[in-house]
Amino acid sequence: MADFNNFIKGFETPQKPEQNVAKQPTQPKPVEQKPVEPNLDEIISKHFGAGFKKSSYDPHTWEGENGEEYWVGNDEEATQATRDDIQNYIDEEGIKGFTPYFQDWIHENAISEEGKQRLREEYADYFNEIGQPDDAKWISEADDDDLMAFIYNSFPDSYEEEFKRANAYDMDKILDEAISLDGRGHFLSGYDGKEIELPNGLFAYRRN
Repeated sequence: MADFNNFIKGFETPQKPEQNVAKQPTQPKPVEQKPVEPNLDEIISKHFGAGFKKSSYDPHTWEGENGEEYWVGNDEEATQATRDDIQNYIDEEGIKGFTPYFQDWIHENAISEEGKQRLREEYADYFNEIGQPDDAKWISEADDDDLMAFIYNSFPDSYEEEFKRANAYDMDKILDEAISLDGRGHFLSGYDGKEIELPNGLFAYRRN
């Protein structure tokens, strides 16, 4: 009978070399440095005088002892606040609240292609309903100039309502162009229209 003991011994699993038990020291993770928040009290006091306190109704508004109010925020916040102010103005006064120059710019540059197409389809449907297929075909194929001329001639006193009804105004274009033309201070500062640059990337606008 074969001696399997010798056979098995010949195939013993080799011993693994000894390993160090102690782990290699790990490098400490760098501590993430949080940005230092600007001390608004110091900035406001330095630029506008002592006695200013943050408003209880608006975190961006600072009120002085004599009733002065300043709006304070960073670049992104100032732009968004300006856009909000312009949008509120449009909601209250409409596009006709702007100067004739800017109204012309809006109707030449800020009527969306999607809005124009919606108006073409609406007018074509109307002409078909009243039995004027030739007019329906014409308006559905009208280029931008002919379409706009048709709207102005058909609704001389209410063309703005036509564009609003069709959601045709490109509000992003209008808001961006208004800020580009007049600057944020024109809208945020009701006192003198000026933008005041402060440290730490902040801007201030006197409201009254």
